[in-house]
Amino acid sequence: MRKVSTPEEIEYMLQVSATVNKTTVQRMLSSDRSRFNHEARCMVAYFLRFDYNLSLTDIGDILNRGHATVINMIKVHEDCYENFNYYEHSFDEFLYEMGINTNNSRLEQDALKKGQAKIHELHEELARLKTANADLKFKLQKIEKQSKLLISNLGGLCN
Repeated sequence: MRKVSTPEEIEYMLQVSATVNKTTVQRMLSSDRSRFNHEARCMVAYFLRFDYNLSLTDIGDILNRGHATVINMIKVHEDCYENFNYYEHSFDEFLYEMGINTNNSRLEQDALKKGQAKIHELHEELARLKTANADLKFKLQKIEKQSKLLISNLGGLCN
């Protein structure tokens, strides 16, 4: 866990999130509830909570929100990260811009677990497809044998 040391660091974090989400810090901190502004706030809330270990109240103060709203933003972040590829890519870009790549944070561990789960799912899908492929090859061979038999029978009938 890191400590937020300066207002400049917080301002940089807000700027990175705003840029990644194609908005501005001013709109992000306003009462605007549009998707891009809300998602930018969710990313910052999650990042501050789990990488900097700030309290919900402190995060709310930074984002001009109450602690209950911060709880909701963290839940929304987790849901969006799991279900929407564009959000996952945006958050990964946010992490990259924040310099998160080798410090073994909880965020990285979560991303690693998700990647491992995705690899496992892909292996299961590959095994299923290989089985289906083998079944189709067997059916194709059976059809080819029947086709050859029909062709020879048809040749015998034509003579």
